[in-house]
Amino acid sequence: MKLTKTELLEVAATIYNEMIEGSSEAEIMDLLGLDAETFREARKFMLESRASQIRGKSREHVYIEYVIEQTGNIRKVDKMLKGLDVQKQYNAMVGALRLRSDILDKIITKGQDFGILHRDPQRKEIVAGVLVAEMSDKDLRRAIMGQVKALNELVSTHGEADILSLPSGPIHYGEKAVTETFERRKAPEASKTIRAKTARRHAGRRRVKETSE
Repeated sequence: MKLTKTELLEVAATIYNEMIEGSSEAEIMDLLGLDAETFREARKFMLESRASQIRGKSREHVYIEYVIEQTGNIRKVDKMLKGLDVQKQYNAMVGALRLRSDILDKIITKGQDFGILHRDPQRKEIVAGVLVAEMSDKDLRRAIMGQVKALNELVSTHGEADILSLPSGPIHYGEKAVTETFERRKAPEASKTIRAKTARRHAGRRRVKETSE
């Protein structure tokens, strides 16, 4: 069965609308009276036409069409809510209200994904082990000033001293400040008995060497 250009456009539009309504391919073929091969050709033409239309649209146009369709869904939910209210089906009303809220959230999210609506960046900065995103601006300024003050005190007290001799500061801040102090450990001084034995050993080695010579 060969379709003309006009017939192909009409059939493709019908196939698209019926697929949106949830009709199966067999049901659409029966509705249009098409054989399998003609239906596949018309369906392919429909998909290519729709893809070409979408590629030619800007993000703004695609988003506006999305908003229009979702707004239609919201109106359907509103009509449903009125009927449920009359029937006093309050549990079903709660579900419908959640559905309405989800649709509105998706409209905003899609707008942000398309770059049409502004999205504030999520604050997840971690500085020196501190989650600053959870700190208010006042607390953050106080923490910075505290660190600057501690640094100034360290410089004024120790100047250009060996860095290994300086006391360590706090590792991180939180509800419980955790600090660790690192101390340089010196090797234990040798006892007098050990030093005396070592001296006698060296003296004996010198005498043996002189004798052999």
